[in-house]
Amino acid sequence: GAEHVLREFTFPGTVAWFVFSSQNPQRFAVAIATGAATDLHILVCDTKTGKAVCPPIRPTWQGYKWVLLSPDGRWVATSGGKSAQIWDADTGELRASLPPPSDFYSSLAFSPDSTRLATSVYYDFSRIWSVPDGRPLTDEMHEEINCFTTSFSPDGTILAVTTGGGVQLRDSVSGEKLGGLLRTDDISATVPVFTPDGKRVIEFSLDQKIRVWTVDGGRLAVPAIQSGVPSLYDTSVFLSRDGNVMLTTSTDGYTRLFDVKTGQPVAEPALQQDGRPSAALSPDGKLVVLGTRGGLIYRLQTGRGAARPIQWPHEPDPSWKEAAAYYDWAFLTGSPHRLSKLSLNGETLIDAATGREMPGGFVIPGSYQLTAMSEDHQLFGLNNKDGD
Repeated sequence: GAEHVLREFTFPGTVAWFVFSSQNPQRFAVAIATGAATDLHILVCDTKTGKAVCPPIRPTWQGYKWVLLSPDGRWVATSGGKSAQIWDADTGELRASLPPPSDFYSSLAFSPDSTRLATSVYYDFSRIWSVPDGRPLTDEMHEEINCFTTSFSPDGTILAVTTGGGVQLRDSVSGEKLGGLLRTDDISATVPVFTPDGKRVIEFSLDQKIRVWTVDGGRLAVPAIQSGVPSLYDTSVFLSRDGNVMLTTSTDGYTRLFDVKTGQPVAEPALQQDGRPSAALSPDGKLVVLGTRGGLIYRLQTGRGAARPIQWPHEPDPSWKEAAAYYDWAFLTGSPHRLSKLSLNGETLIDAATGREMPGGFVIPGSYQLTAMSEDHQLFGLNNKDGD
C-alpha cells in the first residue's frame, strides 16, 4: 500500500525507451535519441536520482535494436543489425564486440546469474557467449528449421531455442542438444516459458496451440491445448506462482484456465469479450480478475465446471470504462489479494477480495505516458510526450 513517488528526470534528447533490471531495482537504462534513428546512446541511471552511473554507451546501430540489462544490473548487451556488444554498466566501457553474423541478431538473453549471453541470428543459428569478455562458449548452434529466440531455464542450465518447427533444448554450457526437436504444427510464436521448477517448458505456436513439454525426455506432458482461434501472435499466457495453473487470453474474446499438469480446463470459458480480454491470475492460481469493455470488472473463482462470474459489489469507477485494451492487470509480487490496475491515467491498487480501492498507486501527469515497468510492478518508466 505504499504510495508511489514520481521523480522527474530530464535527459538531453528524446527518450526512446526504458529498460529495467530484473534483480537490481537500483538501476535502469534509457535510450536517448539526439538526431537520426541511428544516433541513439544508452544511459545507465540510478533509479532514485536519475543520474547516470557511467558515461554514455554508444553502440553501433543498424536495423532492429535490442538493449538488455543483465539481471544483476552489472552489464548491458546491445545489438543492431549485424552488430552486438557487451558493455560495463559501471564504467560505460565496451567489453566485447561479437563477430558479425550472416544475418541480423534477432534476440538477446542473459543467463539468470548474468555470466552468459545467448544470441540468436535470424534464420540461422544461436550461440552462447561469456560475459563480459564475449568469449564464445559454444559453436554456432544451427537448428533444423531457422532460429528465432532464446531463453534460459530458471537455474540457467538449459537454453530453449524457438525455431520454424518447434523448440530445441540445449545444454547451456556445452550447447549440445538435449534430445530431439520439440515439434509443433506451426511456427513458434513466443519465447519459450519455463515453469518455475524448470521441469517443463511451455510453447505457443501460430496455430493457437499451447504445448507443455517435459524438459527431461522432451515429451508432451499433456495433449496440445487449443486456446482461441488461429491468429498471429495474439494469445497471451500467464502462470501461477507454482506453474501449475495457466491463464490464456485470446483474440476470440475468451479467457481460459488450464491445469498445466493435465492440460484439462480448470474452468469453462466465460464472459466473451470483443477482442482479447484484459485479465490477471492470482499467484496461487485460485482467482482471476477480468476487465470488460463495458467498464465492469469481475472476479472468477477457479474450480470444476463453469466459472461463475462474481461482479464486485460496487459501481465501477468512470475511468474504468476505458477500452480494456488500455488496461494492464497484475497481482503484486507475493500478494494474492493486492491487484494493480494500470491504465493510461496511472495505477490503482485494488483489494481482490472486495473490489474496492486500496491506498497507494499513482496518477500519470497529463504530459507523460507510460513506457516501461519492472517485472514486480514496483518501478515504472514515464516518458514526457515531448520526449524529455
